[in-house]
Amino acid sequence: MEKKTKIAALAVVVAILAVIAGIYLSLPVASAEATPTGNGQYTINLQYRRRAWLGLRFLKNGVPSTLTGEASAIGNSILVLDTGERQVNIILPPKWILNGQVITTRDLFDGDPLSIGQHQKISLQTLKLELVKNTHTVTAYIAYEIQTEGMVIKALMPVNIETN
Repeated sequence: MEKKTKIAALAVVVAILAVIAGIYLSLPVASAEATPTGNGQYTINLQYRRRAWLGLRFLKNGVPSTLTGEASAIGNSILVLDTGERQVNIILPPKWILNGQVITTRDLFDGDPLSIGQHQKISLQTLKLELVKNTHTVTAYIAYEIQTEGMVIKALMPVNIETN
């Protein structure tokens, strides 16, 4: 009888540990978005978690900077800015505020008020994040304000960025 009690107690402990491990391992999945694939399975999309991590990194370590040039291309919310000396990739938030209206990045660069490849000078206020290694430097910019021809267009973000 005593042996059966020990085996039962051990089984309960193993079951509890399995449940705790399952909860712990499912936390990253639970915080991600699950997208149905159509055959009863789900694909986990961790982009929201990555965006949050990148956003916090910019807020903690980003340095205010200004970039001026002409928009030469845009894709996947990344603007290629030709500064005359080089081309710089800039991460753009998905929504902007223009004249009290919320517009998407795509609508912002559809020709009114901004356009791609039309030699229109724009100035972007950004947070610059730089990672320096022995052999290379990685620099990323995220824009929070665009100025052109007397217009100021601000990014719609969950935080306010003010420089001193």
